[in-house]
Amino acid sequence: MVKYPSPKTFAEYQELAVKTDRTVDKQDVHFLMLGLFGEVGSVLSAVKKLGRDQIVSENHRRTIVEEIGDSIWYLAAIAGREKLTFDDLAKAVAKKRGVKVDKTFEVKISDFDHNRGVVLKPETKNYRDKLESLAFEISYLIFWKRKLGSVGIVRRMTTIFDDLIKLVHTSDLSIQEVLDYNIRKIFGRWNPDNYEAPDGGFELDNIPSFERLPREMVITIFEPEQGVVVQRYKQVNIGDRLTDNIAGGDDYRFHDVFHYAYASVLHWSPVTRALLKLKRKSDGELDRNEDGARAILIEEGVATFVLI
Repeated sequence: MVKYPSPKTFAEYQELAVKTDRTVDKQDVHFLMLGLFGEVGSVLSAVKKLGRDQIVSENHRRTIVEEIGDSIWYLAAIAGREKLTFDDLAKAVAKKRGVKVDKTFEVKISDFDHNRGVVLKPETKNYRDKLESLAFEISYLIFWKRKLGSVGIVRRMTTIFDDLIKLVHTSDLSIQEVLDYNIRKIFGRWNPDNYEAPDGGFELDNIPSFERLPREMVITIFEPEQGVVVQRYKQVNIGDRLTDNIAGGDDYRFHDVFHYAYASVLHWSPVTRALLKLKRKSDGELDRNEDGARAILIEEGVATFVLI
């Protein structure tokens, strides 16, 4: 399996997060603030479903971990644009909570987890107050940023950081768990320039070489006649001849490009495995659950949804 970095301090996390910032205008912080607002909205939605269903499933827990992690990522990126460090914000949160922190040392992530360092007691289960505070602080920051000044911005961002940390504890999670998950997600998706996949690619260690997706692949897609698409790999035709299969046409015949994109960027594509006859039959469970008909149908559905 791929080993992703696990930050031990807030400064390390911010450094890793900023490397995956792919926003075009590096001077425009407003875009990132809107992203932060959107992620907190996703947390609100997840909590609303929890209140409605009263069931804490593993899927719900994973959603909370992901959405809070994304919110912290946006805060880290915003802090970077404002020339602030997460270490500064962490120390400001500690001061706000009445806990002394040595200014000469970087704050450890573990210092903010249950019964460690800055956290003196478990948080209550009052989601509503924390989420309302988060929404208010982010809205205030977005609309009044130009009038806040540097001191006001630091104060607002400190409160947002504090609210996010409290929300993690309210959800019975650890900060380390949330940030590790976020690093795995953003590195897996954006693959910073200084991070390379291992020589064997992103396949599981126990998969034999003849069942692995190729590290480099050139697919030729062409129309031998109008409305019909053929694909070739290493001078061999692969898959069926494709048409749009719809009156009027919508270019669906080219949709396999999405499958190759999934294989290249996400390192996942049961359709590509089937086309290249690379299904992982050496592992029966993987073959059934991840490379089988159901996985293929799901991927085809995603490709169709993207196309329309």
